[in-house]
Amino acid sequence: MTAQAGNAGSYRRTALRGSHFVKGIGGRAMFTPKVQNEQTDLLMKALLSLRTMEDAYRFCEDVLTVKELKSIPQRLEVAVMLKHKVTYQEIANKTGASTATISRVNRSLLYGADGYKHVLKEIDPD
Repeated sequence: MTAQAGNAGSYRRTALRGSHFVKGIGGRAMFTPKVQNEQTDLLMKALLSLRTMEDAYRFCEDVLTVKELKSIPQRLEVAVMLKHKVTYQEIANKTGASTATISRVNRSLLYGADGYKHVLKEIDPD
């Protein structure tokens, strides 16, 4: 992680594994994704268009492999458990996730683009 102070400290840029957050005057953060192009924009628009659980299931079953459809929810469950300070061993036992996966999710929670944090506020508000 790198941080650079700009003119008179009014801007701060933090790079995290390729993603960038820019804090402007007033502290409002803007996010620049690591991978953004027409294809990823299309995916994000598709995700935002899903209105129901059934729509989400239909889309995910069409787009994701069975392995991806199992591993992504597993990571979300790991993130919820990490948020609740569950130990790696307990998480591994309950979810079947490897300690490498648990560590990767934890690293994303601590240093990532805050995607997990935004989702966790919605799905696990405790």
